[in-house]
Amino acid sequence: MQNIIITMLTFLIEINILKIERYKLDIDPIAFVYWIEDEEIFVNEIDRVYIYNIEEREIIDEYEKTENHLWGYDKELLLCTWENVDIDSPDEFSTHLTIANKDNVEILNTQLHPTVEVVRCTNPPILKTVFPIEEKYYYFDDDLYELQTYEVNTLSPDFRKMLNMDDLGNYWITKFSIF
Repeated sequence: MQNIIITMLTFLIEINILKIERYKLDIDPIAFVYWIEDEEIFVNEIDRVYIYNIEEREIIDEYEKTENHLWGYDKELLLCTWENVDIDSPDEFSTHLTIANKDNVEILNTQLHPTVEVVRCTNPPILKTVFPIEEKYYYFDDDLYELQTYEVNTLSPDFRKMLNMDDLGNYWITKFSIF
């Protein structure tokens, strides 16, 4: 659905119905960036996790960051945790995955194979295989479903802003308005 809206917005820009304003964000996320509200995003970086106001360009709230933990947002703050273990046979599970809300109420607790890590902490999550396994992305909802594409571009809740990443890994906000 979101891809259709992005295509429509691009078309409206090309025929000069919408104008755009773009500006670069000073963020360095290691995973998907989530829209919290129309002016707030949730960012996971290597050494910190925070809610960032894109208009004021300031951090609003910070959260604890540890290894193999990824915070996310899906109508509420979520914490995805995974542990990968060595296995002796292909029949054994190699990843233990849990999802809990910020009040530590467990939403999901499961064992998986192949060996994966969380790249998008939602319910259900998006997972990626861990090196040296061939890189693949999965959607997990009672079973693993392989994704053919994985997009990082995302629209704000009011559809007036888009967050996208360029080829150099920089994140940009594009604001849409009518001429």
